Amino acid sequence: MFFLNFIFMLILVNSSSVFSQDFGVIKGLPTYNSNYLELKLDRAKRKNFSPPTVRIYDNRNLTGEPNILLDPSGLKIKNKQVCHWVNTKNSISGVVLRESNSPDHGTNYCKSGGPIKSGDNLRDASSFWILVKDDSSKEYYEALFDGKPVYIDKKTTSDFEYHKSGSEITSDRNAKRYEALEKLFKEDPSLKKSMDSFRACVIKKDRKCLEIDDKSWTIMMRETGKYMCDNYEYNKQYKLKYLCKDLHAFFCAKKNLSEEQLEMCKNQVLDALPEDAYLPKYTSTEEISAVEKFLWNELGSCFSEDPRKTRWDLENGNLKAGLDENNRTSCSIQKKENNHGKNLWQIGPIELGAQLLESEPTVLYPKD
Repeated sequence: MFFLNFIFMLILVNSSSVFSQDFGVIKGLPTYNSNYLELKLDRAKRKNFSPPTVRIYDNRNLTGEPNILLDPSGLKIKNKQVCHWVNTKNSISGVVLRESNSPDHGTNYCKSGGPIKSGDNLRDASSFWILVKDDSSKEYYEALFDGKPVYIDKKTTSDFEYHKSGSEITSDRNAKRYEALEKLFKEDPSLKKSMDSFRACVIKKDRKCLEIDDKSWTIMMRETGKYMCDNYEYNKQYKLKYLCKDLHAFFCAKKNLSEEQLEMCKNQVLDALPEDAYLPKYTSTEEISAVEKFLWNELGSCFSEDPRKTRWDLENGNLKAGLDENNRTSCSIQKKENNHGKNLWQIGPIELGAQLLESEPTVLYPKD
C-alpha cells in the first residue's frame, strides 16, 4: 500500500487554502477542540530566538511559586525540569520543546507539559501552543493540568496570541454561510427549488435524477475507487484488496514511468493491461457496492440541511461547497439561463481531495 500512497499522491487535492489562515482548524491537532495561545514566531528571527517566560499557578490570585514555569531553560513542573528548548532546522516550525529525560536523548516532542503542547504540526505554524478555556478574565487564562484548573498569568503571555478553537471557528464560519444561503434562496426561489431537488436525489441515490449520464457515472466510480485505494484507511475499511491490486497492475503497465516508479514496480507480479485501458474494470460486486456507498456519502456531505455543516459559498455567480477539515469532497452548482431568461441550476464540478499541500484534485465530474 506504500506503493499506492506514493504513486497517486499527485492526484490528491491542494487543500492548503483551507488551512492558510487558521491552523487551529486542522482536525487532529490539540487546537481543534480547545481555545489556545500561539507563540508569536518571526521566522526571520529564529536564529536569535529568545524563549518566553510564562508562569502558571494553582490559584486565581497568582500567588506562591508557579506550578508550571516556562523560561529560557525550558519547561519546569514543580521545580523539576521536564523539557528543553530546541532550535532545529529539521522542524518546519523552527523552535520546539523536547523531552529532557527521554531515552533517545531528548528527540521526542515535549509531552509532559499539561496545557503546553509542542511539536511539528506540518502546517508551518509555530507548533507551540498553550491550551486554555477562554479569554474572559483580564488577569489570567484558565487551563487544565492533571484534570485540575490552573491559571496562567496574562502579564507573562505577551509573546502569545489568543485564538478560538478550530471547531468554534468552523461553526461560526458555517453559520454565516447558512445566513448568506438563506438570503440567496429569497432572492432566487429557483435556487432553493434546485437545491432541495439535488438533496432529494442524493438521499434517493438516484444519479439520473442528478442528470449524470452513464459514462460520467462510470468515470466517477472508477476515480473514486482509485482515490480509496490511495488512502489506506478507506482501502482497509471497505476491504478493496483486489480492486487496489488491479490499480497497481494498471499503473505499472503504463509507459514513461520514472526510474523511482519503475523500481517500485520491479519484481511485482503484474497482469499487463492494454495501453488504451482507462482503468481496470471492477469485477467484485461487493467492491462496487463499497465504492458506490462511499461516493454517495461524499455527495451527501455537500447537501446537508444542518446549518452547522453548510459549506456553500457564492463564487462568480455559482455556488461551491469547498473542502474543510471535516469534508474531503468539493461540489458545485452552476447557474444558467433558459430561453425565457429564467435561471436554471445544474450540478457542476465534483472533486475529491485530502490534506496534502503539493497536489491536484481528483476530478470526479465532469471529466474530460
